[in-house]
Amino acid sequence: MFKVVSSEPSEFNLEDMIRTGVRKMLVTALEAEVTEYIEKFISRVLPPYLRSSAKVESFVLTTT
Repeated sequence: MFKVVSSEPSEFNLEDMIRTGVRKMLVTALEAEVTEYIEKFISRVLPPYLRSSAKVESFVLTTT
């Protein structure tokens, strides 16, 4: 029988798992910090749907 061989390793190694976890933690921390910072300058008169901001993930470049 034939085997499919790829040039990329199919295993998800420990370093990749750590890198992914750290990236998620940074995104979460940045979102919290941005939300806290923006809350200082938001008028309390505005309804909540006008106070929301874009997710940090849309601005963070990822390399996959």
